[in-house]
Amino acid sequence: MKFNWDFDLKWTPELKSTLTHAFMGGVIGLVSSFVTSGKVALIMMFAFAWVTGKALQHFTKWQPKVTQADGTEKYEMKWWLGNGLYPFFVFWIFGWILFYNIL
Repeated sequence: MKFNWDFDLKWTPELKSTLTHAFMGGVIGLVSSFVTSGKVALIMMFAFAWVTGKALQHFTKWQPKVTQADGTEKYEMKWWLGNGLYPFFVFWIFGWILFYNIL
């Protein structure tokens, strides 16, 4: 059996959003490891996750919009949770614990 190494990586909006949120989560995890209070670090995580998500909504067209019954468009929360908040949180907690233990 031979493994096919010729795979095609497509830079989809989901991949771009996930990589951006994961990178920012790692950076904020590093920065929040210098904070001595866990509550402040958690507040920082939620604040920067929200800011990163809003910045990506404002400056890119990656996140899909859903048309409501009244005709207004709204960003899909489920998409942001899966491609934004969860990767941000995982890389934030990894960076925070790793660098907090080193310091």
